[in-house]
Amino acid sequence: MSKKYVIEDALLSCQYGNKTCELKPWDDRHIFSGEKGIASECDIGKLCCKGTFGSCRSPFFIQSNKETRNVLDQMKSLQQLALGGIFPCEMFVQLQWQNTKDDVFLGGYKALLEDGWTICGTGLGIISLVDSGQEEEIPAQEMLERLEQLNDMVDTYMSEHNISPKKKAGIMDSVLLWNGYLETDTFWDYKSNEINRGFCSYLEKTDPHLFNYFERGLYIQDGERGPIDLGYMMGINKALNESADAWDCVSQTMIEDRGMYNGYLEACQQERGKSSYDSLTDFLKQYNSPDYDGYGRYKAYVDAPVQEWRDRYCMDRAYDPDKLSVEEQNMGVLRDMISGRIQSRMPYDEEKWYKVGNIAEQQAERASKVTDLFLKTLEEDTKKGE
Repeated sequence: MSKKYVIEDALLSCQYGNKTCELKPWDDRHIFSGEKGIASECDIGKLCCKGTFGSCRSPFFIQSNKETRNVLDQMKSLQQLALGGIFPCEMFVQLQWQNTKDDVFLGGYKALLEDGWTICGTGLGIISLVDSGQEEEIPAQEMLERLEQLNDMVDTYMSEHNISPKKKAGIMDSVLLWNGYLETDTFWDYKSNEINRGFCSYLEKTDPHLFNYFERGLYIQDGERGPIDLGYMMGINKALNESADAWDCVSQTMIEDRGMYNGYLEACQQERGKSSYDSLTDFLKQYNSPDYDGYGRYKAYVDAPVQEWRDRYCMDRAYDPDKLSVEEQNMGVLRDMISGRIQSRMPYDEEKWYKVGNIAEQQAERASKVTDLFLKTLEEDTKKGE
């Protein structure tokens, strides 16, 4: 894969930050790509970034910063404080960008390439490039190439450490399954272990750019249908492999996040039993195909109920099936399935539950609202594809 030169407005990501910011080459740049200056290895420091990385969750910063001691005393652990990311980013970069073009110079400094990285001196977080700033022509193809690189890294690590092939799927999950979701939206099981932590440390040191590439969420922009959260898609796929009920995986957060919503629907279409790596690889190949139809994910979900379920739905409610379309019957079946599955997960007001009559009634009401919102969105998306 040919590497792109980095230009102004390329997105930067820090290992310990919760936001991205844009690169701004020094004003003395005289070589441009279009109207934007090309970046070099010396474009470091606060003035070379438009903004910051938001909040810092670096354990190194937390341990060394005196102002954190009083806060730390009130927390259960250092890890809890780090996850909170409650301290503003104080980016300080002195190390020149690594991974540059050795034979292309800008004012005596090497040109920066898209897999470049450096380190923040404040929190020791690896800073890498989310993109080059240039237009990504085939993002799915580039992601496939990154996956192939990751697969090679895993194979090399397993060979060097005599790790059983049975452990490979778990190692891949430790990288591919993003941990940036709320606990209430994580329906899959993942347990960290020494092997997985060892590989993540190995990847971080061996190829910081590839590490940061998978450290954040992975998305594909599917035109007017919006983003597809591929991390969430892989997570739901893993949950369904573990015999979870697809209808149980509907949540209010997922409905409000277009990327998670699309990722969930894509996962529901996938063949069961695949690893995270295989499910993502197969999806990206399908997405690259000229036959790919994004609207298919909505239609497939609506068409999931079988005739037996529709018959039971109409019989239980004394509906005349001849007066309801198949889609209307399907929506009714889905409504019952989803609201029934997610009811026990719905929050309730402990102080006012007695006014409702019982907790189950309040949970059922909230489950119905979430289900209605989901099905309304689904119905709108289905009609757009007709």
